[in-house]
Amino acid sequence: MFKRKILSTMNRLKLFRLFEQRSRRRLRVLMYHRFSEDAHPLRISSAEFERHLKYLKTNARVITIDEAIDGLKGTRPLPDFSTVITIDDGYRDSYEIAYPLLKKYGLPATMYAVSSFLEGKIWLWTDKTRFILEQTTLDRYETFIVGKKISARLSDHASRLNAAAALNDTLKRMRNDDKEKALEKIANDLSVAVPERPPAEYSGFSSREASEMAENGITIGSHTVSHPLMDKINASEQEKEAIDSRRRLEELIGRDVWHFCYPNGSFDRGARTAVEKAGYRSAVSSDFGQCMPGDEIDILRRIPAEADTLAFLQNFTGLEEFKRSIRSRYRTRSAL
Repeated sequence: MFKRKILSTMNRLKLFRLFEQRSRRRLRVLMYHRFSEDAHPLRISSAEFERHLKYLKTNARVITIDEAIDGLKGTRPLPDFSTVITIDDGYRDSYEIAYPLLKKYGLPATMYAVSSFLEGKIWLWTDKTRFILEQTTLDRYETFIVGKKISARLSDHASRLNAAAALNDTLKRMRNDDKEKALEKIANDLSVAVPERPPAEYSGFSSREASEMAENGITIGSHTVSHPLMDKINASEQEKEAIDSRRRLEELIGRDVWHFCYPNGSFDRGARTAVEKAGYRSAVSSDFGQCMPGDEIDILRRIPAEADTLAFLQNFTGLEEFKRSIRSRYRTRSAL
């Protein structure tokens, strides 16, 4: 059994190398969110992140987002195996865990910050759900959202995280105002008082820390003012989120902000127009895949950075994208 596992792993590694070479001229934009010191079901541990960085240091050419955009536009060469590291949201663990390791390996990255979150004024709304379900003393909850009944047992930490994930998936389909009302209802139903500002577990890095990172190889980009899904707000709100976040971040860190990230990767034509009006050089989505010259640089695809090494390699090398394209073709033919 052990020998079969070793052979299977070796064969996978050969396949990874084949696809890595096949896609060497494409740009990989890696997407991270949260980090932890130890293993965590929803975060990349420091050990896992360091393994990723060691691999990238040896097998990729990690470049800045500006170098990547120039390469995609054809104004400078795009080296083989070009890779951009992106980290969304601006949580404190990005500064405390990810940043020291990036410095250790001398690798640049882009961190997309929510301006009001950076100032400590707001929660990221997805965390409110997690906080409520962690704090409630009830062992079961049941609620109705947009006419849909949602219920779950809250027996342990894992079940509470799963329940929060299910709730967030439903909330993401709602208009922003309706979502905020639903969050208030959930908190009331579960008898949890949500503090005005997030506790340390859910807080962001500060403007001073953002400035420090910007001086040491980290590009600070915008992730809106308040982290709404950009396709769930109206045109004037889209413009405000895109324009005001850029202006405020520039005031806070004393540097130009040229790059944008759509919360949850969600965008529509209005969101893209707002990003263009705000004057950004690029914007990233969470659509899966590698990038190449000629791609629209205001909706760049990204690759989720999985904690598991084999899953990380499958995504990074292009094997997963190839598998998805095959499955898509098969479904299309089956539908004919």
